[in-house]
Amino acid sequence: MWLFLRQPDHLTERERQLVEHLCQMHEEVAVAYHLVQQFALMLRTRKGGQLDAWLEAVAQSTLSDLHPAAYSIRSDIEAVEAGLILPWSNGPVEGKITKLKLIKRSMYGRSAFPLLRQKVLKAA
Repeated sequence: MWLFLRQPDHLTERERQLVEHLCQMHEEVAVAYHLVQQFALMLRTRKGGQLDAWLEAVAQSTLSDLHPAAYSIRSDIEAVEAGLILPWSNGPVEGKITKLKLIKRSMYGRSAFPLLRQKVLKAA
């Protein structure tokens, strides 16, 4: 449900009505919407200090589908908090690695390292 991830003020009137209708129909949907919106707000505002309270709210909720996600986050909480708080991102590095792997796979079995080196330098 991509409507759950969008900011409420960016929803159209029809989308807002749909979300309200779904939340009124089922209590669990309302709880899920609230928890997802809290987590999305943490991501947007980079407030990792609220992560423990969010994880506790998920653990106390009756939504068993969110429990594995909370467990995964809790198992590597230092990295998740660092991702929420710190301004650095490894996105550009991951993009370069993905590009390199794509070039490498496209020439699978064709030649050795010298040709791969030329293709990578040409792509850059």
